[in-house]
Formats: sequence, C-alpha cells, structure tokens
Amino acid sequence: MRNFNILSVFLIGLMMTPLTSASAKSLEPAKGRVGLGYTESSGNTDESKMNFSLNLTQKRTEQLKFGYDALAIYGKADGQKNADKKQLKFSSEFIKNDKFSWYANFGYMEDEFAGYKDQYKLGLGMINYFIKGEETVFSCSLGLDFTKEKYTDDTKDDETWLRFGLDGKRKIADNVRFAGHFGFVAPKDDTDEAYRTETAVGLIFTINDKIDAEMKYIVDYNKAPVDAKEKYDRTFITSIAYKI
Repeated sequence: MRNFNILSVFLIGLMMTPLTSASAKSLEPAKGRVGLGYTESSGNTDESKMNFSLNLTQKRTEQLKFGYDALAIYGKADGQKNADKKQLKFSSEFIKNDKFSWYANFGYMEDEFAGYKDQYKLGLGMINYFIKGEETVFSCSLGLDFTKEKYTDDTKDDETWLRFGLDGKRKIADNVRFAGHFGFVAPKDDTDEAYRTETAVGLIFTINDKIDAEMKYIVDYNKAPVDAKEKYDRTFITSIAYKI
C-alpha cells in the first residue's frame, strides 16, 4: 500500500512541523486527562487487569486542533500473561466552521489475545456537528480507514474501510458528564461479510479541580475475527484520572 505510506508520512510530518512565529502565538498547552484504573473484560480474555489511559487535546490555531490518545491494558494470572493491549492515536481536526470539520488521524495497536500482532491505521474524513456547545456536543463522521494488519498466525492484510461514527458528550449534573461513541467500519468490497462495530458509553465524575473518576463500558464486535477468535470483546473500565 504505497499510498498508505505516503499519506502516513504526510500526516506525521504535519503534526511534527515546527510552528511559525505567527501560529506559535495561538498555541495553547495540551489539556486532558491521565488515568490509571481497573479493567474487567470478557470475550478473548476473561480476566481482571490494570489499565492506563491518556487523552489530550491541543489547539494549535483557531482552525487546527490536535488530539493525543493512548490506552494500555495488561493482565497476569498464575504467572502467565493473559492480556496485553496497547493503542496509540494521533488526530488532527481542521475546523471549517462551527458545524463542519475535516479530520485526519494515525493509529497503532497491538492486541495478541485478539489475534493482532500489530495494526497501523490512517483515517481521513469529515465531521458534521449537530450540536456544539459548552455542555452538549453531538456529531457524526464519515470517512475512510486505510489499515495494514499483521496477525498472530503470521498472516497479514492491507484493507480500505468505509467508516461511519456518532459521538456525543453531555453534562447531566454539576459534577457528572456522559460520553458515548458508536463506530461502524466495513471493507469497501465486502461490506456484508467483514464489518466491525465499536460502542462505548461512560460517565465521568468530577471530584475536584484536578481529579476525575470514570466508568466506561466498551463493546467491540468483529464479524470476521482473526484466527478463530471471539467476535465480541466486552470491557468495563474504572479509573481515576489526573486533569492536566
């Protein structure tokens, strides 16, 4: 996938390009959360484990916003590793107006217990905001994911996926916020046989100016799982987060 490599280099270069003096004045510090907690999962693993998460956003200019996300889940039982998942994602949003944005992101994942030795993903598309306020945000996205995947059985695959997503956030009390996500991806040439969905719902409780507590339930479905793995992975995460 020569185009994948070219687009990946372009996106990473855009993120790492030094700011000019004019745009540097608009640069704001990264803001977000660093969390540590407990995970209960079922599907390809049925264990309790520790998790680490990082979610940061940074406004580089009025029209450009960056996101940095990481998740690591690790577990061990009877001296044997039973979970080892790592995810990294770098994203950029090019803001056209209050209702419309373009996005580009680059992601990496390892999850041997779901059959993935590694996965590289480049995403390109658009976001439409139905509501974009201080207390409520609701949007849909449409785009393409270009993936390079290597599996634990030493096979590999390059694929282009069609992606549709819904995202929402809402303040439901003075110290409680709701966040939800639904994503649907399917290969452009085999939509009925190999689609995947990702669903996440969570509550964030504000403890004080620096500390949050979070509960999140995630369900990942893969109609054509890797190497005869389970189709469903369900994960319940609780964590304490420090706000940056």
